[in-house]
Amino acid sequence: MQRTYAGEIDTRAFLRRNGERLKNAQGVSDISDFVRGYTITESIDLVCMQAQIVLEDAAGLIGVITGTEEIELRIRSSLADRSYIFRVLGIESRVKSSRGSEVFVLNCVSEEYIKNETVSVFGHSDVLFKNTEGSNIVRSLLKDKNFLGSDKKFYGEKTLNTHPFISPNFRPFDALFMVAQRSIRKAKASGVLQNGFVFYENALGFHFKSYDKLIEDVGLQLTRSKTEEESGLPKMYKYTLSDPGLDEQMDLYRITGIGFDKDTCYIDPLRNGSYCGYSIGFDPVSLPSSQIGLSEDMPSATYRYSLSDMWDKMEHLDNKNSVNPYTQIDNTVKGYIDSPRRIRYTPIPNRIFDNKDGQAQATYNELSQLEAYEFARIESLRNVMVNIEIPGNLDLYAGTGIDINVSASYNTDRGRDVDQRSSGRYLIRKIVHNVASGAMNMTTDLTLMKDSVMRQQGQL
Repeated sequence: MQRTYAGEIDTRAFLRRNGERLKNAQGVSDISDFVRGYTITESIDLVCMQAQIVLEDAAGLIGVITGTEEIELRIRSSLADRSYIFRVLGIESRVKSSRGSEVFVLNCVSEEYIKNETVSVFGHSDVLFKNTEGSNIVRSLLKDKNFLGSDKKFYGEKTLNTHPFISPNFRPFDALFMVAQRSIRKAKASGVLQNGFVFYENALGFHFKSYDKLIEDVGLQLTRSKTEEESGLPKMYKYTLSDPGLDEQMDLYRITGIGFDKDTCYIDPLRNGSYCGYSIGFDPVSLPSSQIGLSEDMPSATYRYSLSDMWDKMEHLDNKNSVNPYTQIDNTVKGYIDSPRRIRYTPIPNRIFDNKDGQAQATYNELSQLEAYEFARIESLRNVMVNIEIPGNLDLYAGTGIDINVSASYNTDRGRDVDQRSSGRYLIRKIVHNVASGAMNMTTDLTLMKDSVMRQQGQL
């Protein structure tokens, strides 16, 4: 699509009922003239994508729709074209003017979110899924016609352990999250088991991956000249915070707004024991089989964890150019952070289906260590959190990477230097496409996070 300004788009919208587009008496199905704006949201914290569509009605459209239809959006832009289909959850914020027109909002979500409320998962995992490896269970729950029956792409990461369990009428997403909580990466880094799996949807499809895998894939994006839907790896986009008008060709890749939510706010993680502490396995069925024993307050089997010790065993966004921000903080505060403040008790799952020499027996024994690793892994990604606004880009996705360049607040002999702390690769936590001005202009808001800062020249 040829553009006249950054963020320009063309939108076509259709309402569908029973799989067919609704048409007026003249046979017209496109309702884009009614659309005054919309937002499309995807996040690694959301299982499904969401949308809100604002309609202005002066032709009686509200009398035709029921609030249960599907809405189809077809969007053309300079960088990517995309089609979305959402299920309408209902009509909200309806306002009627004295001139007879009405404005209302269609609150929408992916179809799988609705179907999840209507399906139950009951039975033994060996019978339901045959292969109880983690990503296979998730794939079955998502795509099997007996469960959610989704036809969207699925990108899964193989897990080290299998999952024998009985599902007592869980919804598919409930069973899925139980598997995610207990899953361990198949690959090992420096002999340390890695976990921390997330399940979410972006415009490419559904994903079941660990945080370390997401970070690992950011490095692979550098080798992609375009988005590969087969592998789920997009190209790496680089955006720069610079003065507008300096280079019109770069308008599409200019950061138009930037803000910092949190920057090394250490008191809450310190209070919650996210940096350092003890982790103990607790069996609610049989206390003697727990790691805590019957009377010991701090048994020798207790696992002591520390983000500082785990740092080198994690994947990092800037690889060897990464520096742990907490190595540079005040030594007194570092002493606070490196001293255990909390004891975490991790429930150990029911073990009646384990073989004594089986893989599940071994890995479930280490759940207390894995629980600690997951907290430290997530907390490390909150070291630097940034919100940016850019011209609309439909080829960016939650759970993937982006590279930003932010100028320092001072000048050198060579000109404006680079802000090493704020610049570099980030993981996209959340992305919101905002369309306004009669659905002709799009901006994209990104919530970004990273675990490290770039190593400065000459820094050890």
